[in-house]
Amino acid sequence: MEQKLPSFHDYELVGIDSSNLPVLILALQGIGRTKHLYCQGVELFRVSDYIKQNVISRVIVTPTDKLQSDDVKRAIIWGSSLSDTSLLIRDDAVEEYVARIYREELHLVLLEPSWGAEVVIVCKTIQTR
Repeated sequence: MEQKLPSFHDYELVGIDSSNLPVLILALQGIGRTKHLYCQGVELFRVSDYIKQNVISRVIVTPTDKLQSDDVKRAIIWGSSLSDTSLLIRDDAVEEYVARIYREELHLVLLEPSWGAEVVIVCKTIQTR
């Protein structure tokens, strides 16, 4: 069973370690403390607009946070695209990711920004430390 993540509202994304994929580690700094979000079995991720200050509005994680299938699909498409090109995976692969997320074989993690970086991750497990 996955742990319920704490609220990361107004935390800052201060680091991203992708050197040991399929493990992705995000460093999130709040007042007086830093938490690390460990995403294991990463199959897809995208980070955009990572700047000097990256303030988080909210973190959405399926299946704890319920999303409509169109929202999940939109996140997968965005996460598997580049800003200056079209989709990098086939449409049927997008649909398979959506199905696996709804079967709870994978998690969709969204970091929605107040300012700065936006993040989409598709992975097998998530933990905070």
